[in-house]
Amino acid sequence: MATLRMLISGLAVLLLAGCESTSSSTDRDGSTGREPVRPRETGGGLNELLARNRGLHVNRLARRGRIEQGEEELPVGWKPRIERWWATWCRRPKDVDPTLVSFPDPVRLRAARVVLRREWVQSRTEWVALGPGAVNILVENLLSWYVRAYDANSGSEVDRAKLEIGLFKDEAIPYLVSGLGRSLGDSVVRTRLGELLATFGETPVPAIEEEWGRASDDGRLALVKAMKQMRSQGTVPLLKQVAGDEDAPWKTRIEAIGALGKMEVRTCGVVFRQCLRDDDVSVRKFAALHMHQVTDGGLADKEALVGAMDDALREGNRPVAQACRNALCAITEKRLPVDPARWRAVIRRDGKD
Repeated sequence: MATLRMLISGLAVLLLAGCESTSSSTDRDGSTGREPVRPRETGGGLNELLARNRGLHVNRLARRGRIEQGEEELPVGWKPRIERWWATWCRRPKDVDPTLVSFPDPVRLRAARVVLRREWVQSRTEWVALGPGAVNILVENLLSWYVRAYDANSGSEVDRAKLEIGLFKDEAIPYLVSGLGRSLGDSVVRTRLGELLATFGETPVPAIEEEWGRASDDGRLALVKAMKQMRSQGTVPLLKQVAGDEDAPWKTRIEAIGALGKMEVRTCGVVFRQCLRDDDVSVRKFAALHMHQVTDGGLADKEALVGAMDDALREGNRPVAQACRNALCAITEKRLPVDPARWRAVIRRDGKD
């Protein structure tokens, strides 16, 4: 089993660089299951590793200029107290009722879960009362638990962690945005955390805009994928910028185009017409595929599609030409072949035969 390595010198390094190992456990039926690694298995967990952080990365995006590294200190004795509270989170129903080990009675299981929930709420309340730095440590652990539960295919633990993280999204967002933007961790971890970021709606958008200039190409792709899942109007300005950015990688641009199409943003005609003339064939194709979702039905959009179809046929690029034809069919409700001359005639007659 690989050792969990949390590099807590930056917001993202803590989370994404260390979310790769899992521990194995043998189930009652003899099969081997996988479960989130517990604090004692992380080389010290909250003691050695989190001590280097001491909860000082407190929502820097919102409080920049008002705090300095090391300004906020946790109270004396915080380590053992947090260890104890985190152990409460890690407890299982069988730890409350040992009879569940051999006989998982549904009634007793529900009762044990009620006890665990009550104990955790009390522990969380005391934990948060230590101050912002302590909240940050809580979020660090919940995010790591979320990734490991996902890896262990434990849906109930994923949902439990997601519910808790949602209570502290202001602290969680900087971790997620910074980590995704720097493309740390493997692609699977980034996908999972992008999905989590998307559950916060448009709240992370300012943080994404802040991170954009520092993000790597892979990081920007991950952030665009997260915004695509948000389906929020707050993401539209940045997505339009990305879609029309000729210097951006084509993979990032087509994700932005697809996101705008899924949201049916009717103000994207100018950007999509620009994309239909782009040098990159994939950008042209995706602009054509999604034009019918964003067009206002105006003449300029239809003419742009016919022009792109004509160019594609001259280049011998049938897929792009077909995508333009399909978009025109959806917009005009006409069923014509891939023939620019016939489409131009229909458009001139305003769709009347």
